[in-house]
Amino acid sequence: MSRLFLLAFFCAWFSSAAALLPALPINDTASSSSASEFPLTSRVQCSGGRFGVRLSRIRCDNAWEKIEQSIQPQLFAQRDTEEDIFSLPFRYLSDDGSCAIDLSLIDKEGVDVCNGLGIAHAARRLIDECIVDRTKGGPNVGGVTSDFTPRGNLIVTLSHYTSTVECIPPAANPPTVESCNDVLQAMPASTDVEVFTKHAVERTVHVPWFLVDKKFGSNRCKLNVNLYRSGAIMETTTWFNIWTAGVAINEICIKRGMLGTAYSLG
Repeated sequence: MSRLFLLAFFCAWFSSAAALLPALPINDTASSSSASEFPLTSRVQCSGGRFGVRLSRIRCDNAWEKIEQSIQPQLFAQRDTEEDIFSLPFRYLSDDGSCAIDLSLIDKEGVDVCNGLGIAHAARRLIDECIVDRTKGGPNVGGVTSDFTPRGNLIVTLSHYTSTVECIPPAANPPTVESCNDVLQAMPASTDVEVFTKHAVERTVHVPWFLVDKKFGSNRCKLNVNLYRSGAIMETTTWFNIWTAGVAINEICIKRGMLGTAYSLG
């Protein structure tokens, strides 16, 4: 059994900052000449083997609704860059945590330009082709779409996510969703495999590992990564796995005024 867990009470500490982006209803049509800067056509690849099967159209529509359909162009790059850049990876997750829409880059060293409307169109086509069209002849599967931006570096993926999240009633004031979003944007999210250990060893991550939102005074969020099996001294996983668990805790627990944990991340 995996021994690494995320004690993201996303703890009862405290804050307020950038929450999940607001969205337009599915039936709304946002129109602007600025949107024409970004191609509304894209290349879609559906794959149950890579992105999961039996995705729910209702759940994925719920995740899609969280995409802000803005017309303002944004520069997308990996996190740990300038503050005015949209940091990647980024995930829009359904309320129940089962459907994920991810933004990422093909070339992690590069950048790309797009707006929220272009992303929403790309994600909508992904849902329509991989879920809706496949209800007649096969399982509803996830997929990936690309080539919808000028540089072709930004991709949108649609996938089934299975979490091990458990919600816990708070002993005091719970952290805010905004504060936990700050923590999620500040933490590492690399897909490189890391060794998490209780011993201070070179080129490993020493646990317990903490990250606290420092921008605000009350209801701030705290992330705690630790080993949970008695006697365990190490585990291997990626920061990306831990980050996705944190996103799930934020959606499933923090939004409901609860604390949360996620197990078996290694």
